[in-house]
Amino acid sequence: ELKLKNKGKFILEDRKRKTVQNIHTGEKTKLPPKKIFKYIQPKNLNISEEK
Repeated sequence: ELKLKNKGKFILEDRKRKTVQNIHTGEKTKLPPKKIFKYIQPKNLNISEEK
C-alpha cells in the first residue's frame, strides 16, 4: 500500500482467475490470478479541481 498525502492511495490486489476459450478447438483453460494496482481517490479530491 502506498499513500500519497492529499492525492489518494494505491493498493496491490489480486484479480480473479480468468477462464478463456480457444476459438479453434473450443478448449477452455483457466488463467492464474494476476496482481494489479488499484487507485483509491480521497473523498475531498475532485478531478475538476486538479485542472
